[in-house]
Amino acid sequence: MKRAADCAKQKFPCNESKQLGHWAVECPQKQQHARDRGGKSAAKKNADAFPVHVMGASRANTVDADSWYCDSCATWHITLNKHYFVSYTKFANPETIMLGKKNVLMQAYSEGMINIQMFHNGMWHDATLKNVWYVPDASTHLFSIKAGAQSGCSTTLNEKVVVICRGDGTVAALGKLVYNLYVLAIRVYIPQHVAEVHLA
Repeated sequence: MKRAADCAKQKFPCNESKQLGHWAVECPQKQQHARDRGGKSAAKKNADAFPVHVMGASRANTVDADSWYCDSCATWHITLNKHYFVSYTKFANPETIMLGKKNVLMQAYSEGMINIQMFHNGMWHDATLKNVWYVPDASTHLFSIKAGAQSGCSTTLNEKVVVICRGDGTVAALGKLVYNLYVLAIRVYIPQHVAEVHLA
C-alpha cells in the first residue's frame, strides 16, 4: 500500500509547489494552515471521509491536466476547473474526500454539469457529464466508471483500450492506455457565460 501511494505521488504534482513527491495537502506551504484547523476538526474529517479515487501507478512522472482519465475506483466524476461548469450546486459545507490513503484528504466544493464532446467512429459527439464534483486540489480530471454505471453506461477495458457504451449498447466514448492510465477522448465545451449557481 505504501509503495503504491509513493508511486502515485511521483505521478501527480502538488498543486501548491508544482513538485512531485507529495500531495497538495502534504505540501510544506500548507502545513501551518492545516495545524491551525485543530485536532478536533481533522479527526472529524477523517471520520467522515470516504474513498473517492485511487489511480494506478504510471511510468510517467506527470499527467496531462487537460485530459480525462477513466478511473474504476472514483466515486464521482471530478474536475479541478470551475470554469467548465454549465451549472452547479454549492455544498452547504465542503465535502471531504479521500485520495489514495486514509490521511490524504481533499475538499469538494460543488457538484454540477459539464458539456463535453466524446470522440468515436471518427467524429466528435455532443454529450453532457452530470454529477461532476469540483475539487480544486485535484491534479487532473476523472471519469468515474461507477458514476457512469449509475447513469446507465457500461465500461469495458482491455490491455490497450477502454470502451464506454450507453444502455442500448451503442458506443459513447473511447480511450486508450497511456503510461498505464486510460485516457478518454473527451473535450470540454467551456461556457461563454458564468455558470448558473444553485445553493444546496
